Amino acid sequence: MSQINFIDVSKFYAGKPAVDKLNLEIKSGEFVSLLGPSGCGKTTSLRMLAGFLEPDAGDIQLAGKSVLGLGAEVRPTAMVFQRYTLFPHMNIFHNVAFGLKLRKLEAQKIRDRVARILELVGLPDFEKRYPAQLSGGQQQRIALARALVVEPQVLLLDEPLSSLDARLRVNLREEIKAIQRQLGITTVFVTHDQEEALAVSDRIAVMNEGVLQQYAAPDELYARPATLFAAQFIGSMNLISGRIAGGWLEAGAFRIPVPNLEAQSITLAVRPEDLEFAIAHQLALDNVSAKLEGVTELGHYRSLRVKTGQSNLTVFAARGATPEAASDARLWLRRALVYAGDKLLTELIAEPHGKIEVI
Repeated sequence: MSQINFIDVSKFYAGKPAVDKLNLEIKSGEFVSLLGPSGCGKTTSLRMLAGFLEPDAGDIQLAGKSVLGLGAEVRPTAMVFQRYTLFPHMNIFHNVAFGLKLRKLEAQKIRDRVARILELVGLPDFEKRYPAQLSGGQQQRIALARALVVEPQVLLLDEPLSSLDARLRVNLREEIKAIQRQLGITTVFVTHDQEEALAVSDRIAVMNEGVLQQYAAPDELYARPATLFAAQFIGSMNLISGRIAGGWLEAGAFRIPVPNLEAQSITLAVRPEDLEFAIAHQLALDNVSAKLEGVTELGHYRSLRVKTGQSNLTVFAARGATPEAASDARLWLRRALVYAGDKLLTELIAEPHGKIEVI
């Protein structure tokens, strides 16, 4: 069942689209991330959903009903901002209870709800503390508690982890995901961090310059980015300009038979883990000469800088699996994507015996 629908939604600033004809459907109970670089339209989309901005065109629906014209205070949503925005003069109990008091709930119901939600976010004994006495991570949990305590239908998260250090971000994002799963609440999460989005989302909407590039589950988005922008933005990717002509794809040192594809300019996109660098006799037949230019240690794996022809490529290899920079070193392509213009054209897969198959 759809809980949120953006229908041809546009928002303009100084005549330029910040969001351009956005169509997005979010199901009840889903955790959806809006992902993209600064200025891509993700926060504008979230603020239109929250009621802080009105779209210039299109419609936004919650549970099948338009919410245009409804202020943020009457929409069934709650928002957690990048800044904690806690009231410094109030203790934690009163910070969390603030929205409930505005709704004029009975005092005992307020106490019960606040106690329950502080237990949920892992801070059950913090009622009498003040924001200045909490760490950044604890303050953000209180901000989350304040949003959840009003029992919204939709939880909106506007880069809530961006001001935290790396380790704390990982821990808190896992906690947020666990809470979301426990409550079953529909959640829309804005981030520019691809790793963050891949880790927590059921589906990810990748945006660029106000335009939705792709909307898919994390594994589909990583494996088959629909546009060249998504391919470059999600994970590491080697890009090699090339051309299809006479039934062959030629890109850098790679020459691959593609008998069913039309002649055109293309970009060959290859994940670093889909390349294998080894001594020639260790690889299948379809490979090219290569030279190891350098190695970067990245803990449980190595990033190799490899040159083949005029192309400088990145290859991921397991620790201890890197050969010496020998004259007979070779590079084997296991899988690649082919883009014509900005759109995905086809996928290339290497069979076990080394022949590359067009999918």
